[in-house]
Amino acid sequence: MDAFTIRERKGKIEGLNVTILGDILYSRVARSNIWAMTKLGARVTLCGPSTLVPRVFEQMGCRVTYDVNEAIADADIINLLRIQHERQRQTMFPALENTPAFSV
Repeated sequence: MDAFTIRERKGKIEGLNVTILGDILYSRVARSNIWAMTKLGARVTLCGPSTLVPRVFEQMGCRVTYDVNEAIADADIINLLRIQHERQRQTMFPALENTPAFSV
């Protein structure tokens, strides 16, 4: 979901809680949306496996969590990104049974 669509559907961006789930590390879309949403006054939460959502993104003004339920609890907008297997090594995407905090 992009800024135009959010504004069209919600009437504003400022003050909204936007959650981006998935492969944040390799996503240009995530970086663009993080930049746009924070500049336009949204609160951005990032969530995914810890190998794909490093805490360094907090320096961009985002909240980082590895708990899906926490990430979506107060979300006005949820942007779900695909896992980009073609860009990853085996170690970047752990098996779901090895990531108990990233579960529904």
